[in-house]
Amino acid sequence: MEKFLITYLPVFSAIIAAFAAIFAAWLSAIGQKKATYSKIVMEQSIQLLKSTYRSVALADIILKRNKNGETIKQYLNKGNEEFYFLKNEAESFRYLLREGTCGLRILSRLRSWMIQKKDDIEAQECLVKYANILSKKIEYAVIYSIENGKKPPQSYINDIKKYVDILHKIWNLRKSS
Repeated sequence: MEKFLITYLPVFSAIIAAFAAIFAAWLSAIGQKKATYSKIVMEQSIQLLKSTYRSVALADIILKRNKNGETIKQYLNKGNEEFYFLKNEAESFRYLLREGTCGLRILSRLRSWMIQKKDDIEAQECLVKYANILSKKIEYAVIYSIENGKKPPQSYINDIKKYVDILHKIWNLRKSS
């Protein structure tokens, strides 16, 4: 038995060391993949997050000026860059947000909806309130991807879709205003 251990113990040690090295390499590859994914998402999402925030901020300014009876003329062309980005780049986020990209298209329409609803303060308030929540839901999905190195869970996408539906309902219910 002693001769057996002396003969085969180095072999067993080598096999265990080989498996440990393979396992360590596998874990390292997974970590590297997540880090790379996170970096790519972060780089692509900077303009997206800016644009979603600015589109809601502009809608809020339009709401406040309408409430005070002030003109919104100077805001008719503000935010064009953000709205064009959200409209034109929504499909490039299809992999990340899946069917949640409809939220980006909604936010790209927000300014025009606010301007068209200039005589319906209640509708504007609802639009701003739910657009703000939608923007935050999109932000949460992106941040999840950055922090975890993978696509957000379906529950995040469902939240985005839920607020898209709410905004559509507000728009359709008050379309005749």
